[in-house]
Amino acid sequence: MNLQRDPNINEFLDTVCAQVKCREVHSALKTELLNHMEDRIEDLTGKGIPIKEAIPQAIKDMGDPVSIGIQLAHTHRPKIHWRLIIVTLLFLGFGLFTLYTIQANHLLRHEIQVFYKSAFYALLGAMLLILVSRLDYRKLWPLSPYIYLITLVIWLYALISGPTVAGLPYLLIGPWAINLGAVTPYFLIAASAGLLLKCDWNDRKSYLISGALFIIPLMLYLASSCLSGLLLFGGAFLVLVWRSGGKKLHISLLMALLLIPAVLKIIAQPYRLERITGFLNPQADPGGAGYLYLQLDQAIRSAGLLGHGFNLSALPELHTDFVFAYIVYSFGWLAAMLLLMLVLGFFIYLFGTVKQANHEYGSLLIAGLATLLLIQSLWHIFMNLGWLPVTGMSLPFISYGGSQLLVQMLVLGIILSVYRLKDMVLLCETI
Repeated sequence: MNLQRDPNINEFLDTVCAQVKCREVHSALKTELLNHMEDRIEDLTGKGIPIKEAIPQAIKDMGDPVSIGIQLAHTHRPKIHWRLIIVTLLFLGFGLFTLYTIQANHLLRHEIQVFYKSAFYALLGAMLLILVSRLDYRKLWPLSPYIYLITLVIWLYALISGPTVAGLPYLLIGPWAINLGAVTPYFLIAASAGLLLKCDWNDRKSYLISGALFIIPLMLYLASSCLSGLLLFGGAFLVLVWRSGGKKLHISLLMALLLIPAVLKIIAQPYRLERITGFLNPQADPGGAGYLYLQLDQAIRSAGLLGHGFNLSALPELHTDFVFAYIVYSFGWLAAMLLLMLVLGFFIYLFGTVKQANHEYGSLLIAGLATLLLIQSLWHIFMNLGWLPVTGMSLPFISYGGSQLLVQMLVLGIILSVYRLKDMVLLCETI
């Protein structure tokens, strides 16, 4: 029987759903209530009661729609990951204070209003986070091919006709210059999560598709001379293939496709090779390739528990690539350990959300995006400690960078959306 055509039943369902603020569950709740009504109507008609009388009686037996709606609203209330939000706010506060001290003490070689600009982007990013976290992340899934293709097209356009800064392609949008090597990994991984979810790893076509999804961005990163973006995208893509069920042999082949061109690119460019040799043996060229690593080592080793204050001038780009070394030197290891504890807590909450997601797409999406943030954070910290070669890796939510901060807040908004709907998605799939 088609109960949805009955105006009394529709009025009852609409009244119930009007009490439930989370619109994402309205359809599932209506289906559940209709099933209960249908069972009740079948019982009544089985006793010989006409259908025209059975429908009003079934509605009456269901109870007061307002009371039912209030109970369902409480049961299916969206979840908010307050711990993750609080840690993110602490990151932003820590970063803004750090950038303020850099700007106030004129430690940059070029006068940049890093604090005021970062404060503006942090506020804009917070608004973006709130907006995105309230959307249904599942609507991104069918858009995955378009996100992937549009990202590549924009990247190609910038690579061919856009300006370059330090050899890296930038996209100009009015007064804003966007570092594509830093932001494209996030869009490509978000798109790849949706595309890889459709792969059947028992079908050879899936290996060809995943290989193409991997190789095309890899070639663009190499053409852009953006090895940091290559590392970010490559590492997160391998995690996506693994979590989506890819075979070990396929993952190994993709890893080889990632590492071999990267090594060849380093060998082919003398300044990159010098940077590697300087990292491996800085004492061999203390005034050249090893200078930066020696200065990092001296800044870290001499910091002590409370630091030396705001007089670190030996390192360039304190507001981006070397912000962690600046924090250690200026505020000491006590502040640095506090920051490391925030980083640890942030990723514990982040990857814990992967397990809590009740939708396969949501779980895969968080795994890929969280891996990007993890690789970027660890590489930045380790290269500042002198444990990894120096690349253009900023520290998420701490380093200066308007477009990067906005994208990272967007990513966090998507992750919070997955967490917010984790129980609602389970309800929708079980009905």
